[in-house]
Amino acid sequence: MNRRFILSVALFIAVVMPIGCRGLMKIPSSSFLSGFSLEQLVKNNHSPSGVLCSKGGLGGDGNRIGSVGRNGSSTTASSSFSCHMSDADSNSFDEAAFITSLKMDIERKITDSGATINGQGRPDPSGFFIEYTERNIHGRLTISGKTSARGYFFLFASVNEKSENAS
Repeated sequence: MNRRFILSVALFIAVVMPIGCRGLMKIPSSSFLSGFSLEQLVKNNHSPSGVLCSKGGLGGDGNRIGSVGRNGSSTTASSSFSCHMSDADSNSFDEAAFITSLKMDIERKITDSGATINGQGRPDPSGFFIEYTERNIHGRLTISGKTSARGYFFLFASVNEKSENAS
């Protein structure tokens, strides 16, 4: 009977310990990603078009997924933000100017967080990407915007970060 109890406890520890330890693992992320909020960036944007968008903004879905492996870790975070503009506002909304202004705000946030910008580009006029490094973390932020016929402007952000374990 005593032996059965010890085996049961040992089995319990063997099963529960890895699950509990997994919850204690911290997946590294950059200071930039830790403080990233697409909604706050839009609301704090002071361009004329940014002010129009921040008046009627709606935060959207957001998620964050992380994984840890033998060679390192990765984190993917995404979020969206949309705003509805009145007819008068939508006529004066300059999407390209707003995206450019938002890009400058994000560049400032990245460098203020202690990261270094390594590359950037504009696959189309309504979006951009910025690649950065902080410590051993390499990240890429992608933002794209889209205006709908019903007077909505949608923004989508995706941040991917990877870090390698020191050998």
